[in-house]
Amino acid sequence: MSITRKFSIAYKVSLATLLFVFSFSSALAESVEEDTLLSDANKLFLKREENFTAIDTARARYLKILPKLSFENKLKAYVRLARLDTYEALITPESDSIKLKGIFERCLTTLEPLANSNRAEYLYWVSGCLGGWAFADQGHTIESLWKINKAWKLLKQCLSTNPRYEGGGCYRIVGAILGGAPPINPTGPSRDLVKAREYLEIAIQSESSDNIDSGYSKETASGSYYYHVYYLYALVLDAEHDRPGAIAVIEEALDRLSNADQELLCSAANNLPCGREPETRAEKKQLQKLLTSYRQ
Repeated sequence: MSITRKFSIAYKVSLATLLFVFSFSSALAESVEEDTLLSDANKLFLKREENFTAIDTARARYLKILPKLSFENKLKAYVRLARLDTYEALITPESDSIKLKGIFERCLTTLEPLANSNRAEYLYWVSGCLGGWAFADQGHTIESLWKINKAWKLLKQCLSTNPRYEGGGCYRIVGAILGGAPPINPTGPSRDLVKAREYLEIAIQSESSDNIDSGYSKETASGSYYYHVYYLYALVLDAEHDRPGAIAVIEEALDRLSNADQELLCSAANNLPCGREPETRAEKKQLQKLLTSYRQ
């Protein structure tokens, strides 16, 4: 082999090696940059319990970094955006239907880019926001029926994809819809209190999913730690004319939440799920309010 030929081969090998190293280094740099962007946004997310401004600030940061993220990291950001919206709805008075519908509509618009992903994250959060909008509307418009029917279609997919996502979240939303749907619905789900109770019971007993939020601990990511399910369960029992049973469910949940204050660390022992402390404290207030109304 000639010296020129050897040099040409060596040059090509060296060039290929350099390109590989450069490509690998660039990918690594991008990954580090994405991790930093997400980490900074997540720090703002942790402040969501402070006030509505903190929620808006965290939301704006996630929206700003979305174009710079890979799909999997975008998915994480979209989940956090949905969590911010649902948390804001949770701490908004139920009487403020206009604001609530606006929050849920924003959630639906934000998650629209994931529409073709068929991921449990999309199916769960969009179903929840559709159902939230409909129940905030209280059936005052025909659009609430349309949103319930759309949520129902997505939930069927969710039940076959990953029903344990968010602590049996798909089961929980199915139970909520069956408990609050209109008595007659020719194009979608109709009210069925028995089935609603059954699905909520499945949700409570559900184990945690494998794809949990990075802020969660698997120990407290199962269905029994999502305390909104007890609120929904009490509503169904009361609709079945079992007010004592509804009160008992709420009292049992509140007894578990007696330690859910801001001074205690999240843990199974404290019945305070890690990563959902603000939501849990808001759910506790929701249960207390319902209990007061049932005792009057």
